[in-house]
Amino acid sequence: MLEEHLLDQDFKDAILQDAQDAIQFHVEHEENYEHVGNSRIAGYPDLPPTIEWPCNSDGEYYTFIAQINVSELPFSPYEGFPNQVYIRCWSSMRHRRRSYLNFKSPSSFS
Repeated sequence: MLEEHLLDQDFKDAILQDAQDAIQFHVEHEENYEHVGNSRIAGYPDLPPTIEWPCNSDGEYYTFIAQINVSELPFSPYEGFPNQVYIRCWSSMRHRRRSYLNFKSPSSFS
């Protein structure tokens, strides 16, 4: 992609130096919730009974963004990152700087 835009070498080097691996998600079908623990964007997370829907200090619930089953990813986001874990992402739509991440192992669903 850098080659096709005819960028000079210094600019390309600067971009490549700061480049990071990324994973892009595409919603391919409507979620039916038949499978517990699969990756999903929006909707509802699979929360075990031990985890309550997170809220901020004012008692306002965070908005669910995504649930990622790391074992379904094409590569590990970080070297040594466990692949038997779920990442759940939440955000405050009112307070944009507030967010909440929850990491749990798959065994927590039982």
